[in-house]
Amino acid sequence: MSRLVVTDTSCLIALDRVRLVGLLPQLYPQISAPRAVIAEYGHCPAWLREVPVQDRSAVRALLARNLDLGESEAIVYALTLPDALLLIDEARGRRAAEQAGLKIVGTAGVLISAKAMRLIPAVKPVLDTLLQDHDFRLSGAIYRAALRASGEA
Repeated sequence: MSRLVVTDTSCLIALDRVRLVGLLPQLYPQISAPRAVIAEYGHCPAWLREVPVQDRSAVRALLARNLDLGESEAIVYALTLPDALLLIDEARGRRAAEQAGLKIVGTAGVLISAKAMRLIPAVKPVLDTLLQDHDFRLSGAIYRAALRASGEA
């Protein structure tokens, strides 16, 4: 059985900005996004399944921790799925997801997987474009780790 994937908005936007959002359905056959994520992204591609989030009190609890609505809904929905993988980039959201026991990966991890599957030739130029031209935030440690993991360090 393939892993169910839930995405937050950040990964969609980042990959869309470098015209690589189409990597997601090639890497993950089942991708869901809560309504708030779809609203933040602005549209719902055919390969992305929009899902409702039922536990509004859990969403409110995450909002109270200064997470945005898309992150909060993505985390709450992912927690309802067995063995879900959450695509999320923002540090605060990643910490909350990890504390909740979720498996997470960010845009850099998506790019590493895409290179491993030979869907892209290199990770570094994509990350550099995101950082330099699209105000993408990525710590130096994660950047260096992504280059090492992709064999580009």
